[in-house]
Amino acid sequence: MIKDDKTDLKPGSEEHLPSRQTFLLRFSDATRPESGVYHGRVEHLGTGRTVRFTSFPEIIEFAGEVMTVDASGIDEIN
Repeated sequence: MIKDDKTDLKPGSEEHLPSRQTFLLRFSDATRPESGVYHGRVEHLGTGRTVRFTSFPEIIEFAGEVMTVDASGIDEIN
């Protein structure tokens, strides 16, 4: 279910949304959610790192990699 959440979240709370974990998703015209087809590009706004994706799991994998590196204090992904 999609929920329009307008609540203010405090830093350190379980649901705080830090800006360093912000991603921009751009979907191509080839995307067909009803068929499970996702094509486009995802960008981590904190580092500017981008990857192209051809499936939704690739988006999640990229986000996980970036957040893992961010949490470890490493500035660059090889």
